[in-house]
Amino acid sequence: MEKIPTLFERDWAGDRSRVLPVLNPAAAWLPLDATARATRKRDGTAVRFEHGRLWKRHTVRSGKSAPPTFEPAGAVDPETGQQPGWVFVSEGPEDRWIRLAAVASFGERREGQTYELCGPNINGNPERLAEHLLIPHGAEELAWDIDLAGRTFAGLRAYLERTAIEGVVWWGADGRRAKIKARDFGVRWPRP
Repeated sequence: MEKIPTLFERDWAGDRSRVLPVLNPAAAWLPLDATARATRKRDGTAVRFEHGRLWKRHTVRSGKSAPPTFEPAGAVDPETGQQPGWVFVSEGPEDRWIRLAAVASFGERREGQTYELCGPNINGNPERLAEHLLIPHGAEELAWDIDLAGRTFAGLRAYLERTAIEGVVWWGADGRRAKIKARDFGVRWPRP
């Protein structure tokens, strides 16, 4: 699972946490793809099931060493120097919520499927869930109102201002993806 490009260019010269009303070339396909599915982006920790075991998302920061079980996922980010990837879920206490959610959430495990771990002990529980869950990526399609917002800077900002979700991920039929988060526009997430 490689890093998903943000729909708009980040303000690298100013506030790096915000986007500018300029389409990111890596996501330029999206406004032209009427068939791309819009899904809810959850605020949690990425987990996958592959090779018969659980993995968790891990980022190796610039100048740091990768852990022994690290598997790179995509290229090093040229702006930040960070390398995204995966590490094995351990038997230690730091991964207890992943293991707990896996027991609760998995019916039939699908090889290569990725999930978002959300729940009371994850990232301060911005999703306000009562239990720990592994939610399959791409499973929560957004209703018609995201299409009414369009894929414009102003339309998406307005949509995320009135919708209590972290963001949107679009899935192209050819496997390409693009995302936008409420905080990319300076919209407060989670909502009070």
